[in-house]
Amino acid sequence: MRCAGDFNVGRAGWLLDYSDAANTLDLLKTGTQQGETMNWGNNYGRYSNPEFDKLMTDAAVELDLTKRAGLLHEAEKLAMDEFAAIPIYWYVSKNVVSPKITGFEDNAKDIHRTRWLTKAE
Repeated sequence: MRCAGDFNVGRAGWLLDYSDAANTLDLLKTGTQQGETMNWGNNYGRYSNPEFDKLMTDAAVELDLTKRAGLLHEAEKLAMDEFAAIPIYWYVSKNVVSPKITGFEDNAKDIHRTRWLTKAE
C-alpha cells in the first residue's frame, strides 16, 4: 500500500549511497510519466512541486560547490516547509574498536571489511 501511495501515515528509511544532500532530496522529486502511469520511485507520498524539482535540476548541473549547496539548502527548506517528509530519527552506529586495530574507517553504510583491518603486534 505504501508503494501505491495509499496511506495516511507511513514510515520509510534510507541509507546514503554517497555522502551528499542530493542523495536524500532526490527521493522527493516528482515522478516520471511512463505510458499511462507515473513512476514515483521511492517518493511514496507523491510529493510534487515544480520549484523543488527545478532547484534539484539546477543543483545537479551546478559546478560551483557553494552555489550548489545553496540550491540544495533551498530545496530542503521548501520540502520541509511543505511537510514533504517528516524526519523523525536518523540511523546511528557505534563501534567499539581496540586501539590495537588499524585500518578501521567509519562510513555511512557501517560496512567494515576485515581485509582492511590489521592488529598491531
